[in-house]
Amino acid sequence: MLAVVYLLLSIFLGYIFINIFTPYVFRPKSLYMHFTRSTRLFPRLFVVFPASFTVGAILSGWLLYIPSYLLRDTERPLFYGSIAAFSVMIFITVPYLIFKRSFIRDLRLLCTDFFETIKENIILAVFFSFALAFAIWLMTLTFYIKDGNIHMGVSVFSDFAVHTAIIRSFSEGSNFPTQFPHFPDGTIRYHFMFQFFTGALEYMGMRIDIALNLMSVTALLNATLLLYVVAVIVTQNRSAGILTVVLFLFRSSFAAPRFIMENWPFGSTEEFITLITGKNSFITPFSNDSSFLGYTTNEETWGLYNMNVYANQRHFALGISMTLFGLLAMIPLMKKMYYIYEYRSLTIKERAKEFFFTASAWAPQSYWRAAALGVLFGASAFFHGSAVIALLSMLAVMGLFSKHRLEYLIIAAITYALATLQTNFFAPGVELARPRLVFGFISPDKSPMGLVAFIVMLTGIALFLALLGLFTHFRRFKVFFLMFLTPLIITFTISLTPDVTVNHKFLMISMALLNIFAAYAVCVIMDSVPGKAIGVILVAFMVSTGVIDALTVQSRNGGGRSIAIARTSPYQEWLLNETEPGSIFLTAWNGVNELFFTGRYEFYGWPYYAWSGGYDTGGRQEVYRAMLRPGDAENFSRLAKENKISYVVIEPELFDVNDMGFHFADPDLLNILQSKFPVVYSEPERQLYVIKTDYNP
Repeated sequence: MLAVVYLLLSIFLGYIFINIFTPYVFRPKSLYMHFTRSTRLFPRLFVVFPASFTVGAILSGWLLYIPSYLLRDTERPLFYGSIAAFSVMIFITVPYLIFKRSFIRDLRLLCTDFFETIKENIILAVFFSFALAFAIWLMTLTFYIKDGNIHMGVSVFSDFAVHTAIIRSFSEGSNFPTQFPHFPDGTIRYHFMFQFFTGALEYMGMRIDIALNLMSVTALLNATLLLYVVAVIVTQNRSAGILTVVLFLFRSSFAAPRFIMENWPFGSTEEFITLITGKNSFITPFSNDSSFLGYTTNEETWGLYNMNVYANQRHFALGISMTLFGLLAMIPLMKKMYYIYEYRSLTIKERAKEFFFTASAWAPQSYWRAAALGVLFGASAFFHGSAVIALLSMLAVMGLFSKHRLEYLIIAAITYALATLQTNFFAPGVELARPRLVFGFISPDKSPMGLVAFIVMLTGIALFLALLGLFTHFRRFKVFFLMFLTPLIITFTISLTPDVTVNHKFLMISMALLNIFAAYAVCVIMDSVPGKAIGVILVAFMVSTGVIDALTVQSRNGGGRSIAIARTSPYQEWLLNETEPGSIFLTAWNGVNELFFTGRYEFYGWPYYAWSGGYDTGGRQEVYRAMLRPGDAENFSRLAKENKISYVVIEPELFDVNDMGFHFADPDLLNILQSKFPVVYSEPERQLYVIKTDYNP
């Protein structure tokens, strides 16, 4: 299958990149921050494969997008773009294989190292088999095809309204120049490249659920592998690495302990399961299904900080993987400074000289590496912008305590330049990441004590244990703690979008890394026999909320609880065959519908998505209201031409009252429009009528 070949070439492209610019990641010992006799703390493949996949997806995504955009005026831009992308990747990989004759040997060594390391530590193999199974369960539970329908789980369908619309705008439409399907205005302000990559896989023949789930499962597994590697590098402890991943998947919070205490005692196990999954409390306003456990804003209804985020924000795990690879790529520079202070007997004056007044403290060690990583991170901005910002914030701290600091400056400058270039290209005249001080995130109480209470409730004992870990045996690595804390500080002080809620991504990245210190503290506690019992209790306490989250995800999405869209239908066939891909439709406020699955656009889709991206939803809402109550067909015709609307979809939802209490269309709208415009498609049994306006693109 063409899609599989494209994916394999992408991975190999990433492999070539890291082998040329960061070859030391192939050698685990070069990444360790301290001398160690062991070279088996993790297999090389735990770094090489996730890094290759992540880097390859980012680079090959642009190799496909750029020629597709340049050929946007052709009948099939993605087809010709695919030919160009394949040509470039083959042009790069074939000479590499010819001149890099040791590739087969290197690949064999990677596999040999992997199997030998796993053989020495079977627990590692079992654990990451579980991590893979977990990723497969989470992704396939919330998005799948069954009985001719595309199913989106109840806990993810709102976000999937955006993701699937963007995916299909490429695989079934021709979204060049790229714009937001829910708010077409010629710009795209959402980091869409992961969806573009998935759409390209579908275009090349891979079914949409397989394409999206394959990318999502692999990205989440990669994030766990790289997080394990970073944890082991910092702590030199496999158990701490494994526990860090456990805390990444099953978050720490005081929500579960508080909820259990409030509802104690339970009559039976069945009552306990029913209660904690929310069947008898925590009912969402959107459905009769259970909501998530939580006591902070949007934690119950949205699952804003738990594993559901990885299910509904599929591109987030790829962003985390890119962030972790970025940290690994720069560790050798910090390691050089660390070795001077740790293993050389220097006076305070000599240390100050090494820190400030030597050429090696500032001069780049490799301009090529700095430029390449800057291009990579800059290219990641429209894969996941929050991850790039989190990475740069951590690298800013890392650079202060590293040798060759100007490399960090070069990386930051190139990343910023490329991100700005993309912003100006995709949303000209729009400042997407506009920093503003917003103290307190979404905590209802913005006082210092209120924020402390919010953070403590949200993170449980993880932060306490992280501080304990910081001041135990590896307090000399407090630089890592400061680095990992930086995105958390951003969460509660700065907003880069109109919706500060999206800062939860910074918080999740920060906690995933700070959990390294918490995991290490638990491992230290468990050194003694009594400590083992305490450690088990602490771990159970920390993961309890995450385990309940997993039960809730199953409860909300299992047993067929989903929003279903027909995989194909006469309506979809008509849309695909009789309307142009760039056509704009006036419809009800829809989040998910068949129209989006044909790659077409809604003039005013569900407004929250557009508002959070900085679109002028208020202004368009006024136009929307005027068009649904136009008074006469001539007025409607004028508004349709002004707003480039080609079709109107008349359906029952158009006349309902929406969630904001506004009435929708004039009850006589169909008759008003029929007096001037033709009905070009209808399904009377569904009360669905499509009217063609007199606007033609």
